[in-house]
Amino acid sequence: MGKFPYFSMFLLIFLSLLKWGNSLATLSSEIFKRNVPLLSMTASNGLNRRDLVSEAISSLSTLIVSNAALNSEAFDLQTYAPPDGSFSFQYPSDFKFYKKLIKTHQFEVNAKSSSVKGFEIGVAVDPVRIDSLDQFGSVEEVGKKVVDVELSKDGCIDAKLKSFSSNRSNGLLSYTISYLVENTHYTSGFESKIFIANKKLYVCTGKCKQSDLDKLSNQMNLIVGSFEVR
Repeated sequence: MGKFPYFSMFLLIFLSLLKWGNSLATLSSEIFKRNVPLLSMTASNGLNRRDLVSEAISSLSTLIVSNAALNSEAFDLQTYAPPDGSFSFQYPSDFKFYKKLIKTHQFEVNAKSSSVKGFEIGVAVDPVRIDSLDQFGSVEEVGKKVVDVELSKDGCIDAKLKSFSSNRSNGLLSYTISYLVENTHYTSGFESKIFIANKKLYVCTGKCKQSDLDKLSNQMNLIVGSFEVR
C-alpha cells in the first residue's frame, strides 16, 4: 500500500464520509497542502506513523469544523419579499440590508454579509418593452451582453463569462449566469438569475471576492437559486 498505508487509508475513509459544501477535491487538496511538509519531514526527522496520523486528524478536524460552520450558516436563511409580493429570495441571517446613495433602478434592494467583506446580494427591477427573455436572446447571448456591460464600466480591467443555464419555474423562463469581473481593486465572482415578467426585468445578483469564491460559491448558488418571480 506504499510508504504510509495507514495515513492513506485514513484519508480515504474520512474523505468518503465528508458531505460538506466544498468539493472533495478542494478539501483533499487543502489536507495534502497542510501535510506535504510533514511527509517530507518524516525521513529526516524520524516522525513515525502515529505522529503523522495525529497531525492528519488535527488538520481534518479543523477543516470539518470550519465546513460545518459554513454550511450551518448557509441553511440559516431568511426570506425577503417586497410589499407587492412580486418576487422573493432567501438570504443568510447575518446579512444586513442597506440603501445605495444613488438610485439606479425603478426598484432595488441590497444586502451584504456582516461577517464576510464583499459578499453581497441584490435585486433590481426595471421596465422593459419585451414579454420574455427569449425575445432578448439565448442565455449565452444574454451572458455575453452582461459581460460586455461590465467591460464598459470605469475601472474594469477584464470580465469573463464562466457558465450559464436556463430553466422554467412558475411558467416563467429564467437565465442563470456566472461570471468574473476584475477591476482596479480586486476580482469578484458574480452569479445572476434573470426573469422577465409583466414587462419588467428582474435581476438577482450575488457577488463575492474571487479569493472567497471556493468557500462561498455554494451559499451564493443557494441564495441566487432561491430567487423567484410571481
